Amino acid sequence: MALVRISRRLGLEPELTRVNRLTEPFDLAQFDLALLGSGELAVMPEIIDALTLKLDDFSAFVAAGKGLLVTGNSGGLVAQSTSRLDGRQLKGLGLLDMTVEERTDIYGDDLTIEVDGLELSGIQIRQTDCRLGPAQAAFGEVVYGLGNSADQIDEGARHQNLIFSHLLGPMLVKNPWFTAHYIKTVMTTQQPDLELSWPTSQTWEFERLAAQAIDQFNDDKTIPEGVLRQAKLSLPPADD
Repeated sequence: MALVRISRRLGLEPELTRVNRLTEPFDLAQFDLALLGSGELAVMPEIIDALTLKLDDFSAFVAAGKGLLVTGNSGGLVAQSTSRLDGRQLKGLGLLDMTVEERTDIYGDDLTIEVDGLELSGIQIRQTDCRLGPAQAAFGEVVYGLGNSADQIDEGARHQNLIFSHLLGPMLVKNPWFTAHYIKTVMTTQQPDLELSWPTSQTWEFERLAAQAIDQFNDDKTIPEGVLRQAKLSLPPADD
């Protein structure tokens, strides 16, 4: 819904396709942006098996600069591998130089990160930690919350317009300035001369006030061990 709403704000008319079952056919090449929302680790083997059949399609999709947004446990789908607590190793698509490890406990809290000077806030419900390879770029840096693993300031991973983050689906709803920037980046990569309309200064006022309230709340609470709290950033300019 956020992608549709904000695409329309930019003057685009999006066509949304949902793939609800592993048996449903889809042609990835027909799309500009794809979202893999978070899911349960228990079903990852079946999903990986299905997506591996389209590995070449996913590799070409990312190489073309199209948008692939992956959140939560689904990071294991695009990682090199996922290690389960029972000793099982799940091989991912390998689109990111990242390994994923199941946690002994589940962690949940707010998460605020800096990405290209923008502050993004949301929630994380963590069943996994991850480690990035030496050349793998992070998606952002933690302002408040748990990074890729305990005491790490790095959060998520990024390669071209493939983004992985522990911020769950509300990332698109609660940070419309990022969503608009991401859509614009993906679309102008495909069509460099594309002209998009841009929201007015008051468009995201509700979301700005919400982000300020979250910052204040997290400033005043006691944080658990391993959680980082850095200096707050400014929210993006009204017309940016």
